[in-house]
Amino acid sequence: MIPLFLFSQYTESKYLEVEGIKIHFRQWKPEGKPKGQILMIHGFCGSTFTWRKNTDSLISQGYEVTAIDLPPFGYSDKRKLPNLSTSFLAGLVWKTISLLGDSTQQWILCGHSMGGEICRTMFFLHPEKVKGIIFIDPAFILFGNPSEFRQKILSNDFVYKLAEVSGKFLFLKKGSIRQILSLKAYSIRPDKEAVLGYRKILNQKGLAGGIARLLGSPQVQEFPNQCINVPCIQIWGKKDRVVSFRKTRKCYHTMPPGTGIYLIAKGGHCPMETHSGEVNLRMSVFLGKLY
Repeated sequence: MIPLFLFSQYTESKYLEVEGIKIHFRQWKPEGKPKGQILMIHGFCGSTFTWRKNTDSLISQGYEVTAIDLPPFGYSDKRKLPNLSTSFLAGLVWKTISLLGDSTQQWILCGHSMGGEICRTMFFLHPEKVKGIIFIDPAFILFGNPSEFRQKILSNDFVYKLAEVSGKFLFLKKGSIRQILSLKAYSIRPDKEAVLGYRKILNQKGLAGGIARLLGSPQVQEFPNQCINVPCIQIWGKKDRVVSFRKTRKCYHTMPPGTGIYLIAKGGHCPMETHSGEVNLRMSVFLGKLY
């Protein structure tokens, strides 16, 4: 596991090679000793860009923030990796952050959508390393174990190539990105920064093929009905058209008693981007109770 300080995509960009897989991450440190460590994990088709409106608020309150790109997203590895399931990625994230400092320190995990499921799995893998979890529109029910048929189809090289061709058509045009954000992710019209930012991140060779592999990867571990026993908070966009708040209620029994659930009335699937002020406030109050 050799750190690779390659060319920077952002001012804070850093890279690590973890078991042969290139991982891109960004870190922000406050002045003085940090109150705590926060790890931010994006959702499906997201990246560290997802958190652009949240990190400053956390740093100003004295927290050290690390945001990571999950393969094949962002600037992390896009090769044909053998497994990209959420449980595999959860283990990969733990291995990555174990190289960043004290391996015994506790983390606040913050996950959006698919990243929420990864945070949940990370807790089950190493509960002693988790102080609390912030879930933002978590996709607890979308990334289970795929059928053997789906595994076989989506791991096929022809399907990989087909996905790559389709991805170029879908992610190359600004109009396509704007439509995806408007209809699915945001539920409102995105600004120019969002369209250009996502276009740059998504229009990369290997991404679409990697997405196909992710959707066909079998879980290496499953924790279907286990309960989390650290403080948690759930923040939801009430107008979420990707992961319905009501449809995920059957997963709430795995949350600890007293878990706060906050609905953002006009928010869609990505309220941390479209309604960052409300999300930042909820995160601040939650963190204030832990430190």
